[in-house]
Formats: sequence, structure tokens, C-alpha cells
Amino acid sequence: MELKSLFLHSASLIRIILKSSKPADSIAREYFNSNRYIGSNDRKFISESVWTSLRNHNFSIFCLNQADFPIEINDINNNNHAQQLKNELFFIFISCIISNSYQNLTFFFNPEEILRKFYKKNDYNFESASALALSELFQTSTEQITFLIKQIKSFHSELLRKASITADKQLSEENFKIMESLFSVNKWIMKSWSESGMTKNEIFLLAQSLTYPAPIGLRLASSLVKREVAIEFLKESGIDAKAGLFSPASIILSKRQPVNNHELFKKGLLDVQDEGSQLISFACSPEETDIVLDACAGAGGKTLHLASLQNDKGSILATDIEFNRLKEIKFRASRFGFKSINTLLLKNKEIPREFYGKFDLVLVDAPCSGMGTSRRLPLPKIRLTPELVSKLANNQFGILSRYASCVKSGGILVYSTCSLMPEENQQVVIKFLKNNPEFEPDFLEPVFNKYSINLPGLKQDDFFTTLYPSVHGCDGFFIARMKKIL
Repeated sequence: MELKSLFLHSASLIRIILKSSKPADSIAREYFNSNRYIGSNDRKFISESVWTSLRNHNFSIFCLNQADFPIEINDINNNNHAQQLKNELFFIFISCIISNSYQNLTFFFNPEEILRKFYKKNDYNFESASALALSELFQTSTEQITFLIKQIKSFHSELLRKASITADKQLSEENFKIMESLFSVNKWIMKSWSESGMTKNEIFLLAQSLTYPAPIGLRLASSLVKREVAIEFLKESGIDAKAGLFSPASIILSKRQPVNNHELFKKGLLDVQDEGSQLISFACSPEETDIVLDACAGAGGKTLHLASLQNDKGSILATDIEFNRLKEIKFRASRFGFKSINTLLLKNKEIPREFYGKFDLVLVDAPCSGMGTSRRLPLPKIRLTPELVSKLANNQFGILSRYASCVKSGGILVYSTCSLMPEENQQVVIKFLKNNPEFEPDFLEPVFNKYSINLPGLKQDDFFTTLYPSVHGCDGFFIARMKKIL
């Protein structure tokens, strides 16, 4: 596909995503299904450039407002449409420049690779090739484009310098605005982090980490093969992989590569799962014969991991209120050969009375804002509101309270989210314990020690913890473990 077409498709997709309330990944799937002539390499360019643009949404707007903007679109009659397209193309253009500036991003999305296809020269240089390519697309001179590239890099460097200074002094309103523009995280979110006790440097590093793409995580789904053997097997197949930092079952890919057709995957020895998500199941630490309830199970990633930890000798009931998510579990369980998993659709959200006091372990992975996965789905960084977080927190408290009734005396209740917002996390748990004296904190460190998991910063008496992309490298998750004593 021509470079112009790649940029235009990227602009079209980002326009649809920003105008819709649907999840960005669903929109992208629909877009590519509707344009099946787009090849896999071209899809990669389009999707990764769009995702980079979304992760850097506020910075792109900052550049639109600050840069000398020589770009013109002459072949479109409607001026409003032309201006809109110009803005969208500029978003994509900036994403290419940003991606090329971050060396560690090139494993995921390297615009140089695309430009090399079009400009195969011995004296190839990214900036000159960019200028030539974009001058043709935007119908302006290479000198103007070269100047624009330098402006964007200068804006980025200057904001980064100011934000770095910010990390060493008291955060002011101006400091929050700088980081909001640079890292595309709404300032009220960073203020919430600050109020929860995060240091200035921790906020800076966390916000910065959300501008990067997330790694691709796999979970070793069987004790039949050692992790180092699986990694070597993947490497022999041309898939570069390494061990995860914390989960003993985690394998991290160095770049995006399909694994669904790999022999280890087809034999049920590997599954796709973020390392942070794996740590939730380890925090549950089920005994082999435990009766387990996985509430809000979704597509069952944690359900499958729990069955693996029990060696398929327990009994797991996975429930959800959405059929389309729940139906995946049976298919996935059959791939792994698990027979201990059953599913139940709760149509009216009511918990059957026969569930009360029945389960040794209840996992409540509550619906949340998704801030912890915003490297994969970036829109919460820019769309989340305090009102929505408050509404989610009330719903989460209600879900946790209802499913707590299913825990038997002496049983374990684990609450988790993929959020980085304290309102959805520790504040929900503290409120729950205050209203439910039959539950008490159950410390995480001894549980993780069972699996030789050593999390940085986890103290001996911590019963909840937050996993940060900036610290742990995985998606952001919150995990709390409690025990029913009455």
C-alpha cells in the first residue's frame, strides 16, 4: 500500500475512534474487517500509529496549537473536512516522530521500517525520508516539513525538561498542566495520585510510562514444560522471548508476533496473559481441592490460571452478567483440558442463595475504569471523569459486598481491578472492611513467598498492593486479600 494510503487509513481510523463511545480495539477490529484488502504489515502500521497517537493525544493537540502549520490538503472541496483531515494526519505524523524518538519503542512500531520501503537509498536518513514522504502527502516543501519535525522534537524535549524539573519540586497547577500536555494524562487523575500519597517522582514516572506501548505477555499454562525450555523453543521458532520479572509463569515477547499457531500454544502449554493479571491468581493461592467462585470472570483468563494452580483438582464456578464474554471460557478450558471449570450466567445480577457461605475462595475482579490498561486502550487517560470514577467505585463496593456473602467461614476474598485510581482500589477495600467486621486483612507477602514472588515495596503487613507499569513493567492492577473470620 502507498504511504499516502497508510496515513489516510490511519487518519480515518483515529477519527472514528475519537467520535465513538465504543472501545477503541472493537472499532479497530470492525474497521479492518470492513477493509480486508489491507495486508497484515499495513495493518500493523495503521494500528500502531493510531495507538501511539492516542497515547500521546494531548501532546498532539499541544503541537497543533504551537507549531507553524504549513500543511495543506488541496484535493478536498469541503474546507471543514479538509481541516479535520489535516488535524488527523498531523496526529499520525506526530506519532511517527515520537515513536522514532523513543528507541525502546522501535520493537513495536518503527516508522523507519515503513519509510525504508519507499525510499531505498544508501544515504537513507529518517528525517530526510520523513520530510520527502510527508511533503508528497501534505503537498508542501520538504524544507517546511523538516522544520516542522524539528519543532515537534523541540516541543517534546522542552516539555520533558520542564516535567523532569517538576519531579524534584512541589507540584503546582502549572506543573500538572505541563505533565498533562506531555504525557496525555488528565491533571485531575495525577492530583488524585498525589492525594493518595504518591511522590512527585512516582507520578512523573507513572504518567510517562503510560505513553509507551504495553509488552506482550504469555503465561506458561502447564507444569509439563519448564519456562526456560519454553523460551528456547519459542526462540528456535523465531519468536524472541524472555522470562517475566515477577510471575514464575510469565514469558515476555520482545515484539508483537502471532503465537496462536505455535505448537506450544496449540498444545495448551501457553496462554496470552499480562504478567500483572497472573499475579492476581497467585495472590488467590487456592488449595488444590478448594471450591472457588470467580465472579466477574469475563473471558476467563484468571479462571484458567486458577485451574492450573489447582492442577484441575478443585471446583471452579465462573460467573458473569455478559454472555458474550462468558461463552469463551468453555472453549478455552477445553483447549487446556480442564474439567474443573463450570460457568453460570447471572442474568439479573442476583446471587443465588445456595451460594451463601459455600466457597473457600471468592475472586472479585470488578469492572473498572481500565486506567491500568491505558497503554493498550489509551482513551481512559483523556476521557475519564471524577463523576465516572465515583460511580464506578459505588458499583464496585456493591459488587464486593454482595459476593462477600459467598465466602465460607475461614475462606478468602480477593478483590482486584485493572485501575490505577485509589477511589476504585484501596478506598473501596477500606470502606468494605469498615462495614464488614467479619472480614480482616490477610497479608500478601507470605502468599507470594509460596511461589517465590518478590514484589518491590511490598511490606510484611500489606494486604493490598498496586502494580504500576512504571515499577513492575506490567499493566496496572490493584490486588487486596481478605479473610472471613466469623
